Amino acid sequence: MLEISATGVVPAPPAAVWSDIADADAFASWYAFCDAVETPEPDVRVLIGSWGAQRSAVTTRVTASDPPRRFAWTHVAETLDGRAAPTLAMDTTVEIDLEPVGDGTEVTITSRQQAAGWWQRVLIRLLGRRKVANMLEQSLTVLAARHR
Repeated sequence: MLEISATGVVPAPPAAVWSDIADADAFASWYAFCDAVETPEPDVRVLIGSWGAQRSAVTTRVTASDPPRRFAWTHVAETLDGRAAPTLAMDTTVEIDLEPVGDGTEVTITSRQQAAGWWQRVLIRLLGRRKVANMLEQSLTVLAARHR
């Protein structure tokens, strides 16, 4: 399993940060993996964005929502430019954990991927690890800037 985490401090209390996670439009404004979020049904979010030059739509199912501490989801399906995306991971989960720290909130975003096979594992590690880590860091930077 490939696990990538990023942690940062947001200068706001957990309840304020939670609203940026729980509200789909606010979420899309700081989470680097999407630029829009659709909510076709409760506990389902479709993250609309780009992966390279292709438009991406990742359907997710919320697996944990514990305000204002933890929010998590698992990927259910993904399309690239309207077609089913290649299956690199047989399981992808993302967790956002919030912990009060001083006058702010420590935010940790963790992405876990279980590769679908040995060559997918190599591909994810070689090509995806750095990009995902950079996007998690970018997400935390933008989230913190929203509260300055």
